[in-house]
Amino acid sequence: MLSLWSPALSRVARCFAVITIATLAACANDSASSHLLAPASPTLAKSGGGSTQRILFSANIDAINSSFTLDVYSMNPDGTGITRLTNSSAFDGEARWSPDGKRIAFASNRDKAGGDIYVMNADGSHVTRLTSDPGFFEEPTWSKDGKQIAFVSTRDAADPTAFNTADYEIYVMNEDGTNIVRLTNNSVADGQPAWSADGRQIAFVSARDHVGTGATDLSGMPPF
Repeated sequence: MLSLWSPALSRVARCFAVITIATLAACANDSASSHLLAPASPTLAKSGGGSTQRILFSANIDAINSSFTLDVYSMNPDGTGITRLTNSSAFDGEARWSPDGKRIAFASNRDKAGGDIYVMNADGSHVTRLTSDPGFFEEPTWSKDGKQIAFVSTRDAADPTAFNTADYEIYVMNEDGTNIVRLTNNSVADGQPAWSADGRQIAFVSARDHVGTGATDLSGMPPF
């Protein structure tokens, strides 16, 4: 969780079990001041409504002069056919297939340090920015019908741009970025939202019952 980070943020990420790609080099430099995006956990889905499954992941395969640049890629389940889907000097990651495999939601700090949520077609075309408020925006995840996206953000904090783990809350919005609704309101970080198969619940990780201990629990709530 909380993977839009300066390396100092990696200390927060360790509060949660997150699978990341080993190519991330950003966490080696604790003096970095900008907030950087960690790689997405690989996700497998059918791409573009076809029968071929593809894995989404983030890496710095094509970065020439910066180990802090990550792009979103897809590949076949056997590791062949690696295709670059984003091409920016920023951090693109946390990519997730839409249920129909035709779109990809991802987080990027290409437009501001805290990052925003974006969507693009399965081939990387038509990148659209969905969020633009001050603060950090991360961990997009599609509803089962593809009509909504849950995510985490600090948008409602007293100072959205100042990193504070307690300011991370879970939100949901329409697939086009409209109608943002706040779902949690706690003095600790809530994150890693995941929709239930029937779309009636959102599971998430929270430290609300273990303040000051570093421990977390799985919780659940309706999306509305």
